[in-house]
Amino acid sequence: MKEGYPEEEALKITMDKFDETELNSSFEEFMRKFDGFGMEEYAWMEKWYMENGEAIGLFYAAFLVLEHTLGAFFGYISGHSLVSTCIGLAVGCGAGISLGLLSHGIVVLTKRQ
Repeated sequence: MKEGYPEEEALKITMDKFDETELNSSFEEFMRKFDGFGMEEYAWMEKWYMENGEAIGLFYAAFLVLEHTLGAFFGYISGHSLVSTCIGLAVGCGAGISLGLLSHGIVVLTKRQ
């Protein structure tokens, strides 16, 4: 189109330059080179998470429930209001997630060895 051809004519000229069977064969050859690329690592990670993923999920759930309970309890004790209870829940949620992340890191490090 830079040369001043209309769009249909430019498309026809471009299609005439390239052989469709040649493009398909080069693409198939390219895809064959990368067929299965990374599948060994994926299979290993999937196996690892099938074996250890439940433990990690249980750590997250246990810490979240524990910290929500403690946060709500201490929030209510400290202010005897709904606002302080909600603040305690928010702090408990943050503490629970951070302890879950810590336990996740510990599980990953110990299982890699």
